[in-house]
Amino acid sequence: MEHQFSGRIKVDFDQSFDMMVAAGHYTWVSRDVAAEFFPRSARGVVECEARLFHFQEFGSSEQVVRRITEADRGRPWQAGQWEHVLAIGAQHPEEQTKSPIPGLGSIVTIGGRRGVLCLYGGGTKRNIRVDPWEGEWALSFGFLAVRPA
Repeated sequence: MEHQFSGRIKVDFDQSFDMMVAAGHYTWVSRDVAAEFFPRSARGVVECEARLFHFQEFGSSEQVVRRITEADRGRPWQAGQWEHVLAIGAQHPEEQTKSPIPGLGSIVTIGGRRGVLCLYGGGTKRNIRVDPWEGEWALSFGFLAVRPA
């Protein structure tokens, strides 16, 4: 297991979903990236330690979440929620051009299918969409994990 990004992010849970998306200045936003699917999970402004985990083997969403939480039992990580994903997209925009960044800590249901918010891109493109929860994640993904700063 390795990671690329390790740093801090500030999450303003009081901002609206649309304000958080706008702060990221994305090239393209999928239709399913809509406030109606992403209820606010907290209030206030929180600073978090954030890390992108890259694993050496494919895994289901459940397996990846387990790997994240087991990475440091003394100061456990948890999978990033959609607010954390949007915060890293706004504050560290270059990271999503290196690897797609899903937030496995918030599962949404759209049209009967479970999914998670995911940043992706390459070159100058920075996009945002909802990726399926089911299936296996490729090695190219950087899984966002957070813990209190």
